[in-house]
Amino acid sequence: LYVFDEITEFTAYIYNFIIGWNRTTIHDQRCRVICTGNPPLDSDGAWVIEAWAPWLDPDFPDPAEPGELRWYYRDEKDNLIWSSEPIEVEVRIEVDGRTEIETIPAKSRTFIPARLKNNPHLYADGEYLRVVNSMPEPMRTALLTGDFSSVQQPDPYQIIPTAWVRAAQKRWLEMERPAGRPDAAGHDVARGGKDNTVFVERWGVYIGNLQITTGFSTPDGPAAADFVHRNNHDPEYINTDVIGYGSASHDALKGLGYKSKAINVSHTSTYTDRSGKLRMFNLRTELLWRMRDALDPDHGVGLALPPGKEVIADLCSVRYQPMAGGKVKAESKDDVKKRIGRSPDVGDAILLANYDTGGGYSEVVHPEPVIGRGRGRRRRVR
Repeated sequence: LYVFDEITEFTAYIYNFIIGWNRTTIHDQRCRVICTGNPPLDSDGAWVIEAWAPWLDPDFPDPAEPGELRWYYRDEKDNLIWSSEPIEVEVRIEVDGRTEIETIPAKSRTFIPARLKNNPHLYADGEYLRVVNSMPEPMRTALLTGDFSSVQQPDPYQIIPTAWVRAAQKRWLEMERPAGRPDAAGHDVARGGKDNTVFVERWGVYIGNLQITTGFSTPDGPAAADFVHRNNHDPEYINTDVIGYGSASHDALKGLGYKSKAINVSHTSTYTDRSGKLRMFNLRTELLWRMRDALDPDHGVGLALPPGKEVIADLCSVRYQPMAGGKVKAESKDDVKKRIGRSPDVGDAILLANYDTGGGYSEVVHPEPVIGRGRGRRRRVR
């Protein structure tokens, strides 16, 4: 038995890492993980809502009743898949360079809600109730009602506000994809493993549908480039993250006739925020701040983002660190992975698509974000 108290104060990475050792060698011995806690008050604990989505996510298509069992597993794209019945699933495992398929049973999970008055030890004399009533919102409502849909307080060092991303997703649903050739595209590459390879295009202020495949499907650069080749609308150029395995895909894309731009997010940056007071530590920080500026409800460009909780989690999970001299530095991708329990591949591809290198990355290192179309059309022979 493993028990987590105040589960929303743990990161998804820590939780999933620890429960991997919830096991036994005794036949028919039951193994159980129990979590208790209050609704998350910031985005750090929002992964709990995804982990118990049938009970906590108001948009879940097949909601579950309190105490009802649901079975779950993760597919090859690292998506959490739910079933209302016990099932067995086939999983692909890489062993010594080869892929093996194993059949395993899905695991069960449930959720039992409670309010403060359900705890007679704390509710009886009214003292704890008086303490809770003196707390500010939304903490007060969250503790009194156990309502997981309570408004979450943003972290003061969160770079991109959650409300701005939600507003951009609402704009997307109210728009149609523009006709013609995309202005740009972003390409985040994974090679093998559980991370995903993601490709997304941008028409002016409209970010298109996400194209996602598993790292297993892109074991090398040519395979990742072929994935892009099969899922594009002839973008003017493609920003490819060349850290790690992306450089091979960048070269392969150029070999196919695409105008791929090599983006190394560890490079230094001279970009400043809209106020001119904050300077960026590196290009990764710049990409995030450009997205923040583009989404600003008062001064932004009206960027439209595709729907999906991954988009929100990936873009809104990154914090920044103030540094000397007015510089700010975004936390590392590894730190983000530990918080949300996976790689922010979707968000990284969107950031790359929003980065305007239309004049050529080597010639225009820090251009302004594109607001509309206007570049001449070029023909390319593949």
